[in-house]
Amino acid sequence: MQAAFVIFERYSFVIFSRPCLLYPSNMKISLIISYYKRLDFLELILMSLLYQEYKNFEVVIAEDDNASETKDFLYGIARKFPLRLLHVYQKKDEGFRKNEMLNKAIWIASGELIIIIDGDCILHRAFFKEYIKTIKPKSVLFGRRALLSERITAKLLFSKNLSLLSLFNLIASGSKRVEDVLYLPNIPGFLRKQRNKGVQGSNMGFLKTDILAINGFDEDYQKATAGEDDDIEWRFRALGYQFVPMKNKALQYHLHHKFNYSNEESVHNRAIMDKKRTEGIIFCLNGISKYAQEPITELVEY
Repeated sequence: MQAAFVIFERYSFVIFSRPCLLYPSNMKISLIISYYKRLDFLELILMSLLYQEYKNFEVVIAEDDNASETKDFLYGIARKFPLRLLHVYQKKDEGFRKNEMLNKAIWIASGELIIIIDGDCILHRAFFKEYIKTIKPKSVLFGRRALLSERITAKLLFSKNLSLLSLFNLIASGSKRVEDVLYLPNIPGFLRKQRNKGVQGSNMGFLKTDILAINGFDEDYQKATAGEDDDIEWRFRALGYQFVPMKNKALQYHLHHKFNYSNEESVHNRAIMDKKRTEGIIFCLNGISKYAQEPITELVEY
């Protein structure tokens, strides 16, 4: 990783020495990265943050694990990372606890705008700018991502060169959903609608006050799928929140890897969600509010 730190330091000096552009709002963003066991992916994500046109943000790593390698990596990279970098993690690896880690990350976050991504998605340089331009109270922003091929993912991991993410390279490498990373911020809203696709937990944002209003993520979900996005969506919709698509505005590039989710996990979680919807539990009972009484001790600021 030492060579990577040198690359990282060069980018951070060049990019963050540029003057910050002015935006209608200077709202602070807390970017929460839901992370599990891919330091090579995390490094590319952090590099992409150095290119962001909007600079007022902090980063919270929400690790669904307790890995000494993550701490070592973040200690090494933090001195070259010109931003507030926080890290929350499990006491010990007890299995899938993504919603718990997201809640803890939200609780400690200092930004007014919460943006959540997965630890396998590189961000386009205008990602934060478009969120800031679009966010309003009682709204949920959600976007999509291109699915990078195995070939271009390998090249990115080897070279650490984000300029490989050109439209030509994506098409030539056989990447999928390339149309979702066409940057078209000014197209009319009715052309941007993402029909019946729902919210994805890898690209969504809302005001911190709004997620607290439904008590955050429901920690009853302890298997992957549905609990970290579909459940949030129905509870926000039940309160009449506006859902605003960020397709072709807030762009992401999903690094190739094998998916580990099973159909059994999905069925299990959807049964839990259906029961909660029938009972009308919008303010989840096992949510973020408990951290007002339970200090979060598994926390490092680098």
